[in-house]
Amino acid sequence: MENRNPSWQNRRFIAWHRARSQARFRGEEWNLSYSEFCEFWPDEETFARRGRGARCLSLTRYDPELPWDRHNVAQVLGSQMFLIRNARRYGTDYRPHFRYATWLTSFKEKA
Repeated sequence: MENRNPSWQNRRFIAWHRARSQARFRGEEWNLSYSEFCEFWPDEETFARRGRGARCLSLTRYDPELPWDRHNVAQVLGSQMFLIRNARRYGTDYRPHFRYATWLTSFKEKA
């Protein structure tokens, strides 16, 4: 019988693969390796918080013109993502909304 409940590590790999495929579909360069993706989702509890809600976590790019890579990707709360998306949409400064984001590289390196 087929396993219909893959382990969270398998689901994490599937999530990475889907994110990479979606980025490529949209014509965005994807340089985020699976191991780097796993650094954002190190355990099952953090991985379970993925989603689109205000208290859920998601990945986004600091500069939408640059590729998805360890220097341009941050993990943000859904409430922050809402503010970032609206700021970008209306041409206002979105950078302050990254203040509480989780980075693989230091935020100071972004300045």
